[in-house]
Amino acid sequence: ISFSVNSPPVFTTLPVQFALVGEMLSLQIEALDPDNRPVTYSLANTDAQGYVFTPDGQLNITMTTSDSKTFKFVATDECNASDTTTVTVKAMECPCQHGGTCHPHPYHPRVSGQYECAFPAGFNGSRCESDIDDCQSSLCVNRTCIDGINNGTCRCHVGYKGALCDEKERICGEDTCYPGVKCREIPDGVLCRSCPDGLIGDGKTCIGTKAKLNGVYIDI
Repeated sequence: ISFSVNSPPVFTTLPVQFALVGEMLSLQIEALDPDNRPVTYSLANTDAQGYVFTPDGQLNITMTTSDSKTFKFVATDECNASDTTTVTVKAMECPCQHGGTCHPHPYHPRVSGQYECAFPAGFNGSRCESDIDDCQSSLCVNRTCIDGINNGTCRCHVGYKGALCDEKERICGEDTCYPGVKCREIPDGVLCRSCPDGLIGDGKTCIGTKAKLNGVYIDI
């Protein structure tokens, strides 16, 4: 009569796994038995709380903080041969910026720490880090475009009005020129006088880029 020596199971689960803070991680612990014997799993110890672990090797845990959690598992075959492994679950914050949300990466396992970002409106880039220049597609004419979040605002040049700055101004109004700047009607439309002392611009838009030094305004 010949006897074969029973070999213990061998864990195949990677020792480091990743999960987002607030994400419920469902991890299948796996071990292969060289003799194809049934394997059961047990948890020897852990510093985690609020987890669920079943004898078939299923671990469910929600990472509520950024602290890593460590689990020591035992795989045992029907002949009581066993193997042990330690698995660390590392918590990570979603790297997406500007309100973007993390989604599982289509080409990487969920526990790999690789995620794709779903872009909020007005942003792009691998981490939603880039504000899209909405002025590139603006329909405004005769204007300076101010890029915002998911929009571009038209600031009309002197003599133009309307949402797209495509209407000629013929009569001076209260907001035709910068406050305090005189407006003059001319045959082709309107004209704004110079900006107040200390400000520069076209008379409609004036900004403070000058300072007064010894009675003289200088660029700053």
